Amino acid sequence: MAAPENTKADLTKITQLLLRVHKSLLQFQKEKYEAQNEKTLSPYDVLHLSMSHEDFDWLKKITSLVVRMDESLDDETTILADLHRSVLTEVHSLFDESEMYADFKSKLMVAQSRDPLLVVQVLELKKFVGTPKLNS
Repeated sequence: MAAPENTKADLTKITQLLLRVHKSLLQFQKEKYEAQNEKTLSPYDVLHLSMSHEDFDWLKKITSLVVRMDESLDDETTILADLHRSVLTEVHSLFDESEMYADFKSKLMVAQSRDPLLVVQVLELKKFVGTPKLNS
């Protein structure tokens, strides 16, 4: 098991990698929305839509994970090893080949087909978190 300071550093790195992926996905959804609605969105519009519009709902999987991680890392009572296990499980579920989160994954595939940088970002995240342990 990683030392607590390494676990916290790993969780911080995972947060950073998830935020990069999220930013790219948000940009993808913004551009898609603008094209469909023939409207240019301001940063405020994007923020509002990301919290309330159904076209942006699929991004909430990553948003909620990052928020949970941030809150847990700020809470001194958090057991980092448990959080680390939980986060790895959720990241694996979001980015693996299973049917879980199928809507998210299908939209991710479309976004990746249009953004090579996103492909690299997802690969970096997957490389950092590794493959799931069978006995976890």
